Amino acid sequence: MNLIFKTLNKPATNTQASKVVYDGYETAFQKSIKEDLSKVKDKLEGLEITVTLDFEKGIGSFSGDIPDDKMEIIKEATKQK
Repeated sequence: MNLIFKTLNKPATNTQASKVVYDGYETAFQKSIKEDLSKVKDKLEGLEITVTLDFEKGIGSFSGDIPDDKMEIIKEATKQK
């Protein structure tokens, strides 16, 4: 499994504090996804998964050449607790 992270609509930052906040959120999001998917990595072997974080919409999404059964595994593993 190979994860590729993309970020969309990241707000422009005027201060160092706001840059730290947005960078921290992006890092936490990536860490959370990596941790969740590491639990099912054996079931996702060989897949290249693009994970997109959209700051404007406040959501993350998965894309790539992912079979439906594997997408269900991804959705279940990353379901909000």
